Amino acid sequence: MRAGIALGSNLGDRLGNLQEARRHLLALHDGSGPFLCSKIYETAPVDCPPGSLPFLNAAIELSTSTPPLNLLADLQRIEIESGRSADHAFHGPRTLDLDFLYYGSLQLSHIQLTLPHKRIPSRLFVLMPLADIRPELILPTENLTIRALCEHEESRAKYPQDINFISFF
Repeated sequence: MRAGIALGSNLGDRLGNLQEARRHLLALHDGSGPFLCSKIYETAPVDCPPGSLPFLNAAIELSTSTPPLNLLADLQRIEIESGRSADHAFHGPRTLDLDFLYYGSLQLSHIQLTLPHKRIPSRLFVLMPLADIRPELILPTENLTIRALCEHEESRAKYPQDINFISFF
């Protein structure tokens, strides 16, 4: 199964945090398909407390046979190993944020996990990196490609300069 994961960091060595997360995620890749990595973008914090620092954001797609809830547990373990507090404040600053975006065409509504992630279409900081690796992907809950959703959100953005390409993985 192909699984999409968004990565974000706005505390500490942000680039180092994403690079370390990439190494952990690569270890979870167990299929014959490619391990896809987006560019890294610096983005303004969204829905975060005042004074929050900018984020570095990226997206990865990997192949996995791990069931969704087990993969979620793996992502949460990686976050904690990166120094993220298990009882962090909602939308608060964090060393690492791994958001499980999709798991093939699976639609799941569970108390711990909703797939595909319901805020993908409205989050430019997720759409731009995702468009780097899967521009033609159509999520099972959408009618538009990731590229089209990204273009739509870019046209609506109040401050499009708040997302800047930083680096390749």
